[in-house]
Amino acid sequence: MKQLNDANHALGDRSLLMSILREQGYWFFRNVLDPEAVGQLRNLYITELRDRDLLPPGASEAVWNGLTPIEIDDGVTSSRYPRLREARAWETFVEHPGIIRFFSELTGEKPEWLTSSDYYRIVPPRQERGEDAFSLRHQDGKGLPGLDFVTCWIPLENVDADVGGLAIVPGSHRNGVVAERWHDRDFAPPEAWARADYRVGDVLMFVGSMLHSGMRNRSANRFRLSLDIRFYLPGSRRPVTGPLVSITTDDVVIRNEAGEDVTLRLVDDTFILAMDGQNEIPRPLHRSEALYVLSPGKMVMAVNDDGVALNLRPANSAGY
Repeated sequence: MKQLNDANHALGDRSLLMSILREQGYWFFRNVLDPEAVGQLRNLYITELRDRDLLPPGASEAVWNGLTPIEIDDGVTSSRYPRLREARAWETFVEHPGIIRFFSELTGEKPEWLTSSDYYRIVPPRQERGEDAFSLRHQDGKGLPGLDFVTCWIPLENVDADVGGLAIVPGSHRNGVVAERWHDRDFAPPEAWARADYRVGDVLMFVGSMLHSGMRNRSANRFRLSLDIRFYLPGSRRPVTGPLVSITTDDVVIRNEAGEDVTLRLVDDTFILAMDGQNEIPRPLHRSEALYVLSPGKMVMAVNDDGVALNLRPANSAGY
């Protein structure tokens, strides 16, 4: 598989960095994240695994003990790991001075992070590869229409080819966000994909229209630990965020941060994502269903496009 190009040489040159992002659709940086901040975050994941009796007593490495059956999956949202959410794990991470310093130097300002799109992932070992190595292919922009953001994928363990990690299709962002969130293999042949052997301290970042996929963890006993978080690009549009005042099939009223009630129309194309009490992770809903799931007072966010809501989803981590 092709290897990612690192962009360390462009750090300090914002014009060059933005040129790379426009051309490649991604930045890959080696050994740039503060080790103390990464270590503190990683320790929370290790504690999660120890509390589930998946590691040997006192273990500091994410290596399965081979005894306790593994009942976790990819951990696609923080709702699967309430202790990490309750510990405000990602929020504490991004407020570490070393993390603020790196991202501020990268973007030219202290970054503003999306509050509803964080993912704590613990991917277990011994996953079957299957016929399609990129079966989880998707674009993040599908679920966040109208927002200009960068996804940051942060490995908390060293990740070799067996452990898998994240793969992307460089240049696929030029196609924009396609109609379907999941794409068949014809959309990008195997030779179009790229990855790296990731190390702790690295970070892979890409725009919302980048086609990417988590790969299976085929190692014998190593868990893959990672964090996904997203920040807005400087100067880009922000969503209307605040408590839900009311909702019908046709419109939604949100009280914004200034205390003003903002009314937005709901249409069939509005991408609505919410927890319905029957699922562990937020799922897409039609506007005819949303009023039965989203209750007044819930913190939500919506992107305003000339009075129409492009999307509507909980504003807090994991749909809470």
